[in-house]
Amino acid sequence: TTFTCSGGHSCDFQTVFTCGASGHCNVICSGSDSCDGGVVFVGAEEEGDFFLECGGNGSCRRNVLVVCPQKGDCQVDCRGDNACTHEFTVVCPRVGACVCPALCNCRL
Repeated sequence: TTFTCSGGHSCDFQTVFTCGASGHCNVICSGSDSCDGGVVFVGAEEEGDFFLECGGNGSCRRNVLVVCPQKGDCQVDCRGDNACTHEFTVVCPRVGACVCPALCNCRL
């Protein structure tokens, strides 16, 4: 499953992305200021991989919560300027790799 927010300010404000029970899930936020402000990403509940890319400037910037799958690899990649910078929390998997930017609050 892939969710894409490509326009400026798309997927903003209290948007929730849910990836289902299992499997691979990608979220791509490529527009400037997209996925910003109270956005929640929920990876597969049980097992699977989750990948979040914040490519646009100011994307995924504030009040973002990423809940990784219980088991699997979870990766957050912030490429745009000022992306993933403020109150950004990643809840890592219990089993698997958790790749998280230095600015994140990454917790098990």
